[in-house]
Amino acid sequence: MNETIPLGAHIYVWRLGYKHHGIYVGRQEVVHYSGFSRFLDRDGRVEKVSLEAFCRQKKPHLVRYDAAETIFSPEEVVQRALSCLGANDYDLLTNNCEHFANWCVTGRARSQQVTVAATTIALTVGSAVIRLLLQSAKNKQK
Repeated sequence: MNETIPLGAHIYVWRLGYKHHGIYVGRQEVVHYSGFSRFLDRDGRVEKVSLEAFCRQKKPHLVRYDAAETIFSPEEVVQRALSCLGANDYDLLTNNCEHFANWCVTGRARSQQVTVAATTIALTVGSAVIRLLLQSAKNKQK
């Protein structure tokens, strides 16, 4: 599919409404959490699949890191990913495919998608509360 993906690269593909993340481990294979769609049916598991199966006819994208963030060599990233094969502690908010891929590369499990979603929800709820308070104060003045 794409011969230019470097060993140990954190890659993602767009799925319906989200990015699905994994680690390229060479030989046209990717290690990833089996994902949200499988989570709905059964426990999401860390598994190794072909690059083609991971991409599902979508273009893979590389996640870029600052040099200070990448404390592991590509070979170490691959070993970290492979060491998790079979793990089944998937959690959409605290341990998803993006958390996994970031952990493999940086040692820190984090998900920008979860952070953005949580921030958006907090801002929306906060705005609604402020609007209700302002409306209530306005009604009391009448």
